[in-house]
Amino acid sequence: MKIAILGKGISFNNFIDLPNVNEYVIVNDFDQEIIQNSYLRSSLIEKPVTHVANRHRLSMDTMISSGMYDILNITQHIQPYIPEMKCSHGSCYCGQFYNNNFYFSHNKSIPTKLLDNKHKKYMFRSGEIPEHPGNKYPYYYPSSGIAAIAYTALERSPSDIYLIGFDFHQGGYASGQKMTAPESEQYGQKEMLNKLILSCPDIHFHLHTLAEFPYKHKNLTYHKVKQYKKPKIKMKKLAVVLGGWHYPYLYYKQLKDQKIPEGWEIDFYVVSHRDPELPVVFEEKQKLLKDRSDGLLQNMDKSLYSRIITKQELSDLGFIYNEETGAIGDLYQLNQWVHRHYKSQYDKVLFTHDDNYLLTDELFVDILEHKAQIFLNEEQNKIEEVPSSFNWKHLSSGILENTTVPRTSFTFLDKEMLDKLKFDLEEISTKGVDLDRTGETNTLYDVDDKQISTKSLNSWNAPSRNFTNWIIDNGYADKSVRLSPVYRVTKYFIEGERGFMWTQRDESRIITNLSKYYDLG
Repeated sequence: MKIAILGKGISFNNFIDLPNVNEYVIVNDFDQEIIQNSYLRSSLIEKPVTHVANRHRLSMDTMISSGMYDILNITQHIQPYIPEMKCSHGSCYCGQFYNNNFYFSHNKSIPTKLLDNKHKKYMFRSGEIPEHPGNKYPYYYPSSGIAAIAYTALERSPSDIYLIGFDFHQGGYASGQKMTAPESEQYGQKEMLNKLILSCPDIHFHLHTLAEFPYKHKNLTYHKVKQYKKPKIKMKKLAVVLGGWHYPYLYYKQLKDQKIPEGWEIDFYVVSHRDPELPVVFEEKQKLLKDRSDGLLQNMDKSLYSRIITKQELSDLGFIYNEETGAIGDLYQLNQWVHRHYKSQYDKVLFTHDDNYLLTDELFVDILEHKAQIFLNEEQNKIEEVPSSFNWKHLSSGILENTTVPRTSFTFLDKEMLDKLKFDLEEISTKGVDLDRTGETNTLYDVDDKQISTKSLNSWNAPSRNFTNWIIDNGYADKSVRLSPVYRVTKYFIEGERGFMWTQRDESRIITNLSKYYDLG
């Protein structure tokens, strides 16, 4: 377990230098730091956050009014006091702490607690440091930031603690705000941090600061950082990987026209299993479309396949195009992309078939900024909505009744999962598959009364089942979520089946599911 504790000092502008951690701890009013740094904001959305804040309204007002308790993945609030440190000053948030919860609005709360009594033997006693403002309490830590460090070290006992933004009142605040803490508060901070490091020999402390720290310990790594007036910039990265087979120009253009969330950059790839410029790509769809009546889904299909994208157009739109051996579909294409391109350089990867239809341009914004409605489906026919801020590692589309197996035709993977999954993808994407279409360029269509059969590709469902078993075996079942509680339809897109939005068998169900999100008139 690695935890980073984020202070407000100017060294915090070096935040991007911290390695990947499991959790974050933030101190007092931290909204300006978050507003100014999109990379920080996305980090605090994706990982659990503990908020340590003193009782004074200055430490909480803007955190609440700016919506940080709604936006961030704050899992608990820690009051930096032991029970003996009773409130005496009045203008505080004490009235919002009850029943072991902090009520940041009239109907919203998170768990809260005071510091454990074990802290008493580490804290300064009143009068121990003359002129320190903490002397109003019988016991105290010299600042909320030091209290946050003490809480993390003494009550969480992680393997590593990363400290940044702790400059002991040198250099001002990272946000550029005027220093508001009294200068006398700096007294004893270095001494107390030294005491905590000395008392926790099994924890390795990593101190990133522009201040001098005169103490040396085997379990301390001291990083003297440069002073920056603004946050050092680091962009998060998404890879969008399309399994190329159907090639509707519209879907590729829809993906490229999606809004990109602040702090993110996106690379687009195509793993091709047949050349889009082969005549069969266009002609085989027209044969099936020509006798179809008009209707919402039918017209979507006609729109999709009115134009097939060319390789030059793919290049013009910014897609990196690679032709691979087209033996198996589904996750086999993702596996091919991983072997060719993935070097752990992406924070998220989206693998998508190219026969979907997008309904909005907010897909990436809502998913990457954790605004989308999401659901857990760990048991058959049991659907549980979870908060949008939920720390998922895998996200797929909708839910099919009587199974927990996700459709892999639209799949987001977090870097943490993909870094483990990549070693097993070859087996996952091939085990149990007995249909090999190497060198074939036509789509296997069995048509009965305008209805396309899915039976010919049944064995290509095996990778999805293999993937589900891997998720369970590797402890990700409770981190695998869905974008919708219904089949093939989400707020953001309709998933195709064998290239089409319309199928005779599912027309009524798809229309019904779509009406849950949109007024169809």
